[in-house]
Amino acid sequence: MREVPTLWMPSDGSLLSLSFALLLRRTLGGRPLTVSSCCCELKDTRPLIVVLPRLDLDLCCRLRTSGGSLLVLAAALDEHEARHALAADLEGVLDVEAVADELPRAIDALAAGERWLSPSLACRLGVALEPVAC
Repeated sequence: MREVPTLWMPSDGSLLSLSFALLLRRTLGGRPLTVSSCCCELKDTRPLIVVLPRLDLDLCCRLRTSGGSLLVLAAALDEHEARHALAADLEGVLDVEAVADELPRAIDALAAGERWLSPSLACRLGVALEPVAC
């Protein structure tokens, strides 16, 4: 039986956040938190994968400066957001349109110490991954 990593998902109450929370609970047992409680609990939980239903660079900065050891996996709506996520050196970037298929695999990759970029985003950005069929 594989070990499930500790997951946190700050929730903003949006439909997208609710969808992510339901998917996490169903597949991985994660739980959503408010942004403030997530920052507080980061100090007590290591290692940690933070799942962001939408890219929020300000939140990423706040989480990283909170003192916790964490990996950030964010969903990007388009190539523009994906470029920003990669420039911010996030550990994982999901294509929001492929979340249901990719979320468990992306979390497993981060838990194993690997980075994740959705193959569909990699193709659109012209980034070579192994193996990727565009």
